[in-house]
Amino acid sequence: MPQLRNPNLTPPTGWRFFEARTGLNIESDNLWSLVDKVIAHRQQRGLQPTERLVVRNEIESQICARLGNECRKSNPEDKWEPVSDVSAAIGASEVLAFTKFLIAWFTQGGGYADKDETLRRRAICSTCPLNNPMKGCSCGPLYSLLAKLVPSDRQFSDLHVCGICGCSLKLKCSSPAEAVIKSDEGRNLKYPNHCWVKGLTSK
Repeated sequence: MPQLRNPNLTPPTGWRFFEARTGLNIESDNLWSLVDKVIAHRQQRGLQPTERLVVRNEIESQICARLGNECRKSNPEDKWEPVSDVSAAIGASEVLAFTKFLIAWFTQGGGYADKDETLRRRAICSTCPLNNPMKGCSCGPLYSLLAKLVPSDRQFSDLHVCGICGCSLKLKCSSPAEAVIKSDEGRNLKYPNHCWVKGLTSK
């Protein structure tokens, strides 16, 4: 299980834990305060585990799913591999991928994925630890443009930015499969097994 190298320092994505069973994002200003908040929430909902060290390990593992060098393996046999911080990943390749996406999207007439399919994708992304709010990035105008492409009935507040591809999940979850595939071409991205995008590219 991955652990933070320095649990006394605030990670780039902040002290945040997503409790998938209740759909709640829990935030605090330090690790142990976050542990206590998660335990209190679970006790209120009758959920387990609530042991402090177990909850701390869960929190560190989830945070490490979003980070790179700030984490280390607690066991050499762990299969976990660090990923880059999403705010540091936005660069030329993401702009190029977005351009490819726009070309493919407009070529297809600017349509959207079926609403049921969008909701299926949302259910997967909203509980994924790689679904991160964008922080510390100069790409605000780009994401504002992306948001304008999403219909009002698909502006889901629990979808942010993918820590693997750097794409707006609000837009990606609503996009036609062909456009999603086109936007990832040539990027050698490694999505986790539970990801719906991996399902598209493996067909």
